[in-house]
Parts: sequence; structure tokens; C-alpha cells
Amino acid sequence: MEEDQEVLAYYSLLEERHKMLLHSSRGEPLQKLTYFTEDNQNFIKKTNDKLEYNFYLFEAMYEAYNKNYDRAINLYGLAEKKLAEIPDEIEAAEFYSKVSYLYTLVKQSIVAQHYIKNAISIYKRHPDYKCKLATSTMIAAANYADMKRFEEAEKYYLEAIDIAKETKDEFLKAQLFHNLSIVYSDWNKPDKCIESLEKAIGYESWLHSIYYINSLFMMIKELFKIDEKMKAINFYNKAQERLILMENKVYEAKISILYNLYCGELKNNFNNCNSNIEFLKQQNELESVDELSYIAAKRFESIGAFEEATSFFNAKIWAEQKMNQVEGIL
Repeated sequence: MEEDQEVLAYYSLLEERHKMLLHSSRGEPLQKLTYFTEDNQNFIKKTNDKLEYNFYLFEAMYEAYNKNYDRAINLYGLAEKKLAEIPDEIEAAEFYSKVSYLYTLVKQSIVAQHYIKNAISIYKRHPDYKCKLATSTMIAAANYADMKRFEEAEKYYLEAIDIAKETKDEFLKAQLFHNLSIVYSDWNKPDKCIESLEKAIGYESWLHSIYYINSLFMMIKELFKIDEKMKAINFYNKAQERLILMENKVYEAKISILYNLYCGELKNNFNNCNSNIEFLKQQNELESVDELSYIAAKRFESIGAFEEATSFFNAKIWAEQKMNQVEGIL
């Protein structure tokens, strides 16, 4: 490695890929520093097609992780050009899955479905890739959910869960049950949502992952929605314990908004809710701003606090416009 910079670059690529896989498949934190910087780009261009492809692929994944979506899409485009030079359909399926997930994040469901269906068809031809097949099926389900085609989303999630059961991968099953709960929440089926969340948090591997706090947030939201206040507060306390052990400022803000909307004197909690919404704006958490601003607006509207409600309706409109701008760029 000391004598061959290409070997060093390839080792660094593999190491980064391993860390990203642990992040995406096991919920382990992803580092803030990356080998894939513009400083290394010129050197990478002098290496072979596989190395250059990996560079663009992992840099795109890293930019997507940091919510730099326009740059991520550009880098995926560069990776796709190099992919044509690599005769490996499993590598192609991996690429289709990654780029589809990014398009799913920015609500480009039609484009995302085009890529993920290609990945699914490849993985179905390879029995040793059941985990990848389940994950790809999950992405397809998420796109159906974004298109409000909830029956199809549920069908795909249940299919993915059946595949995951064959692999005996408990973390993957937990991830699928958590994501299925989001479908039920959007479908306005809180009881089924809570049931799915209970299955997710029943897995030990999920409890120790960075995604456990996501399930606690969903549980708090759904329990408040059906007026199960004491149960919601119980999960709120669990969330506070987890946030001490595993800091997450975004979910701290999101959970704080819910607590302030449903506990205490609502009108007195306006400033706390508003400051947390502003923080989420700064973090580019557009979907969270959109969802929580709407919940806040309806809560304040219900007590006749129309000025405060208008403020949150305006925040929701801002988030929608920002998401539309992102879609327009892509």
C-alpha cells in the first residue's frame, strides 16, 4: 500500500463502503469525514473504471446522507456512465437500489420505481441476495406509499417481510416493520401503525441502533393522535433516556414539538414549538417541517389561536415550496 497509491485508494474505497453498509443496514453512525473529497477526485480519474465508479458512487451516497441532493444526483450520473464499463449485474443492481433510494427521498417516485424495479428483477435471479431483494422491495413499497397507493405499499412491505423471514435477519425485519408503520400512519390507521411499531421495537438489534429513536417518535405521535396521552408520555420518557445516551438533535426537536403540542398549556408552548420548527428548517429537514407544522397548525386552530396557527401553516407552505424546488433541480 505504501508503494502503490492505487491500492491505497482501493482500500479506502472498500473501507468507506463497509462503513456505509453498516450505517444503512445496521443503523451504525456514519462519520462526518470522508475519503471522497474533491481533492482526491483528480487522482481517482487516473485509475481504472471500477475504482472511478466506486469513487463517484460512494461520494454520491455521502452527499445524499448530508442532504446535498442536487450534488448527489450529479455524482450518481457520473457513476452510471462508468457502470456501463463494468460487466457485473449485481453491481448494477446495487447502483439501481442506491439511486432509487435517493429519488425516493426527494419524492421522485416514478423515476425511483424505474430504477428499483430493475434492481428487483436482477436480485430475483440470484437466490443468495435475499436481503438485497427485501431491501429493494421495501424501496418500491415506499414509493407506492408516496404516491398514496397504500394497498400496493402494504402488499410490497409484507412481501419484503416474508423474504426477510427467510434470511433470519432480525434487524432487517425490524426496519421493515418500522417503515410499514409509516404507511399505516399516512393511511390514517393508527392502531395498525402502533402494532407494527411494537413489532419493530421488539427486536434487540433495533433497540441498539440509531433508528430506535425514529420508532419512539412515531409511537409518541400516533399515541397522541388517538388521545392515549399517558402511554405517549411513557414513550416520551424512553425517548429522553435514549437521547442522553445517543444524541440526536433533530429527533430531540421533533419529539419536543409533539410534547409541547399535547402537554401543558398549548398557547404558552408556541415559542418552544416555533423555535424547534426553525431549527428543523436550518437542518434542511423539510419533510419534518411539513408534517409537524401541519400538526401544530391544526392544534392551535382547534383552540382558536388563529394567529399562531397561521404561523405554522406558513411554515408548512415554506417546506412544500422548498421540496418542490429540490424536485425542480433534479
